[in-house]
Amino acid sequence: MEVKKNWEALKTTVKYTKIGSAFVDLLQTRWLILIGACSALVFTLLYIRFLDWCAYWISWLTVVIVLAVLVGCGVGLLHYRATKISEYAYFSAFWLQIYAYTIFLIAGIYFVVMVCNFRSLRVATHVIETAADYFADTKRIVFVPIFYFFVAVISFVIWVAALVCVASIGDISVDPTIP
Repeated sequence: MEVKKNWEALKTTVKYTKIGSAFVDLLQTRWLILIGACSALVFTLLYIRFLDWCAYWISWLTVVIVLAVLVGCGVGLLHYRATKISEYAYFSAFWLQIYAYTIFLIAGIYFVVMVCNFRSLRVATHVIETAADYFADTKRIVFVPIFYFFVAVISFVIWVAALVCVASIGDISVDPTIP
């Protein structure tokens, strides 16, 4: 009976400390954490399946979008420059024009590099597609980080248990008779 009373007193004491309240919060939200982890796993598997279906086209779309964003930024800067000049006659838009032409130059260099390395770009997109196929066929890769997470948690628990055991020994004194 006294052990149970001590246990309840210990629980109450730990509950109102910072670390103890964190553990109590984790205990109370365990189902939400579990649902979140399971839904993350499901979304990861769906994302891998989506990449298996669309990786090739997504990689080409990314290449085209980068070029479109560069050209769009240049056009946007020139449009912003023209708007400011029409609104304010004294507005100096020299640097906006320099920025726009610099972005157009970068877009041109990007396009030339893309055309000159088109064969390498095709190989890279095929490598991305092959990697997506590999991930779709090898779903156990998703579980590797989860496995190591549990290994780390178990190692931490063992370390804490060892720390508690050493801390509960009491005062440690050196015996001078032992060499």
